[in-house]
Formats: sequence, structure tokens, C-alpha cells
Amino acid sequence: MTALQLLSACAPYILRVVGLTVAVIFGTCLVFVVAWTVYMYRVYNKYRHLPGPKVAHFYSGHVMNVAEGVRSGKLIFGDLLVQWCQEYGPIFVLFFFTRVLVVVCSPEGVKEFVIQAKHPKDRISYTRLKMLVGERFMGTGLVSERDHGVWSIRRAIIDPAFHRRYLKQSMSQFNRSSDLMIKRLLGKADGVAEVTMLDELNKVTLDVIAKVSFSCELDIMVDGLSPFTDAVRVTLDALGSLNRAPWLEYSPLKAHRERRKQIHDCCKLLRSFGEKCIRERLAAIQRGEEVPADTLTYIINATGQLSHNYYSMQNMVDDFVTFFVAGQETTANLLTSCFLELLGKQPEVLYRLKNEVESVIGDKNDVAFEDLPKLEYMTAVLKETLRLYPPAGGTLRQTVEEVYLNNVRIPAETSVLISIYAISRLEEHYTDALQYDPDRFMHQDEHILFSFLPFSLGPRMCIGKNFAMIEAKVLLCKLLTSFDFSLVPDQSFDMVTHGTLRPTDGCKVTLKPKIN
Repeated sequence: MTALQLLSACAPYILRVVGLTVAVIFGTCLVFVVAWTVYMYRVYNKYRHLPGPKVAHFYSGHVMNVAEGVRSGKLIFGDLLVQWCQEYGPIFVLFFFTRVLVVVCSPEGVKEFVIQAKHPKDRISYTRLKMLVGERFMGTGLVSERDHGVWSIRRAIIDPAFHRRYLKQSMSQFNRSSDLMIKRLLGKADGVAEVTMLDELNKVTLDVIAKVSFSCELDIMVDGLSPFTDAVRVTLDALGSLNRAPWLEYSPLKAHRERRKQIHDCCKLLRSFGEKCIRERLAAIQRGEEVPADTLTYIINATGQLSHNYYSMQNMVDDFVTFFVAGQETTANLLTSCFLELLGKQPEVLYRLKNEVESVIGDKNDVAFEDLPKLEYMTAVLKETLRLYPPAGGTLRQTVEEVYLNNVRIPAETSVLISIYAISRLEEHYTDALQYDPDRFMHQDEHILFSFLPFSLGPRMCIGKNFAMIEAKVLLCKLLTSFDFSLVPDQSFDMVTHGTLRPTDGCKVTLKPKIN
């Protein structure tokens, strides 16, 4: 039989197989499309009673341009939330295909979702803190632990490490680390060399958290180089990138694979360093040596008060990484934003602040714990900076049951974003909300209580709040009494969100030694 005859004989069977294959593929696609349409209809129908930009609006030119700005980091998502809050009210819904987010921007919402402990942290959002592109990052540390019962036990054990009494004992280390920073900057204080404040402040705050909380030496203030600063930056930038472009976690492109490997390596570096510190401290305790009563010791002591199921070596490393990363990022971003605002836009505020520092600190070499309450205007300046530029733009909760808020129904199992950034920029909560005015905190009104939450509020308020404020005051005093600053011209005053909110250009300055 010739090939032509064989082909003619088999042709009906080949056509039948091809036709059947095409029919199966087409049918499967049709079933998928129908199922997807039904599912999406049910999702959208569940929230159709809530106001907000509907799905179709996301495909308009304006919003697509805005979305591109958010993805590129050139636009703050919080600014968009402020606009929508003014347009749709304090409760509105956002659709991101299958992802539904109800945004709440009101003091009543803060009371319901932040002050009360009945709403756990959002599962989807905080899973990324636990596992970053498949590598364990903060695990189930105090920030990412969703089970309030487990969290509350661990928080109670670690709380004493952040008590004012311990922080008072740590003032000498706050001052020593600040002095090392001043010594580093003196080598650049020629009035010409550009200094990026964010970089310098990231180094000194990392030095402080390492020494005060974990009694370990990174030598970062000596040579200014450390793999840990890069590791913190890479991991936090990854959180911001994945929020804007979640497909990067699965992209097969070479650049994205290399980025994921870099993130994995950074997570491993931070966790391996944490485990090394913990094991060394455990060995010292077992040898009967006297050990510092720092955060690390409190973390280790937690193992004796919790069962193995609740607190293991991995859990200790989780808390170590959480404090190590968050402990330096908040203060560095706060002070960088403060310098950018004061040097670029608020000369009168800077003048008043310098006068207060001079009157309180004078010629003293160190800032004493007793000096801190006297720096009332500095406290107001820091709070106003946190109001307008909160390092954490929001916090997410998940409803366990149907909630009625301001007569608006929020279904059960809903992801709720409480936008710290938007709440603090609304005229309903602050007069001239976009105006930088520290005096509003010199005569604080009662209503500010539930609209000022840069460190969150309620039971899950940031454990390091007092640590960060003391550190910020000491550093600010040292810098203002040591140097005269000039802002480098033609730099951006914009902010960017890469995990946390920070100045786009990092606040570039030139400095000269202060002449007394």
C-alpha cells in the first residue's frame, strides 16, 4: 500500500481525532468562561450595594494612567484612596478581578476594625509577610501572626523589652550610635559633597536596633557597608513590587527569576543571622553567663513559657527578623521625611525646632532621658510628619462575620483596608489637612485619637512605638546641634511606596559643621 493510499485510509480517523480534540478544548474553554463569569458575577453582586469605582471604570484612560503611576512608584496609592474617599464616602469597594477590597477611612472604622481584636489580620496580605516569593521571611512574628490568642501570649512576654524603664537604660547606646553617625558625617561636611539622608539614617537605625535589642555588633558605622542594609531594602522593596505586580512571583523571565533569587538570598541572610544570634545567646545562658536583658533575651525566655507547638526556634527567628527589619525602617523613613519637609518647605518650623533643641540640650554631649519630655515642639513635629507621611500606609483586617458600619453592610470574609494615609489627610478629621502644621499637636483635640494611628492603635499597636520616638528624638537632636543642612536643588519632593512610604530621592543634602 502506497503512502497516499495509507493516508486516504487513515484520513477519516485523523479528522475524527483532531475534531474531537478541538471540541474538547473548545468545550473546556467554554465551561471555564461560563464558570468564571458566574463566579465573578457572584463576587461583584455580593458587593454591588457598596459605592466605589466599578470594574469598567478601571479600563478608562484616566484610571489606567493612575494605575500605571502606582505600579511605577511615581504615584502614591494613598492619594488615590483620598480622592475616592472624597468622591464615594468613608466606605467604598475596590475590585481587582477576583480580589475585593473594602476601604474604610473613618474613626468609626478604626474603632471597629483596629481597636477591637475580633477581626483578624487579612489572610492574603499577611501571607506575603510570612513567605516572600516562597522563602520564609517574617513567618509568624508579632506583625504577621493572625491568631490573636497566640499573638497575645507572645506579645505579653516580649512587652517588657520595650518598657520605658529598659529604654531609659538604653539611652547611652542611643547616644553612642548617634555619635558614630555624626563622626561619619563629619568626613562629608564640606558643604559640597552630597549626602543622602535616607542611606545614612538606615545605617544608624540598623546599628541601634542591633545593639539595643540584640546586643550584637554589625560594624556598620565604621565602614558604612553591610549586607544587612541591602537585605532589608531588597525585602521591603519586594513587598511593594509584589503589591503592584503580583505576577512577578511566577514570571519565567530571566530578570524576574534573578530578582526572586536575590530576594531568597536576602531572606536567608536575615534568618541565618537571627538564628546564629539566638543560638549563641542560648549557649551563653546554658553556661550560666550573665546576659543582657534585651529583646533577644525576652524572645528566648518565651520558649520556657509556651509549648513547642506555639513557639519553636523558627518562631524565635520570626520575631528576630520582624524586629530587625521594622525596628530600623520606621525611624529612618520618619526622619528622612521630616528633613525633606523642614529643609524644603518649612523654614519657620525648623527655626523653632532648633531653638527648642538649643534651649533643652544646650552644650551637653548627650541627650538624657529626662530631656525627652521637654522637647514638646519636637514631639509635635514628629507627629505631624507621621500624620502626613506614615511609614505604613494602612493595615488590613478580615471580617469573620457580617458587619454594619455607619449603616453600611460589609459581608463576612471580606478583606478590609483601614487606610492610615487617607484617614490622616481628610478635612473631616483635620483642619487644613494637607497643611504641615505641628501646632495642631501642641493643643491636641480629643477627636484626633481615632484618626491618628501611624503606629496603629488598640491591642496590636506597634510594640516599638516608644523605641522609635526616643530614637528619632536623640538622632534629631544630635544632627541639629552638629550640622547646618542645605537641601540639594532639583530633587523630588515626591514619596514612593516600596513596602513602606519614603521620599523618592532619599532627601539629598550638603552639610557643614555647626558653628556655635
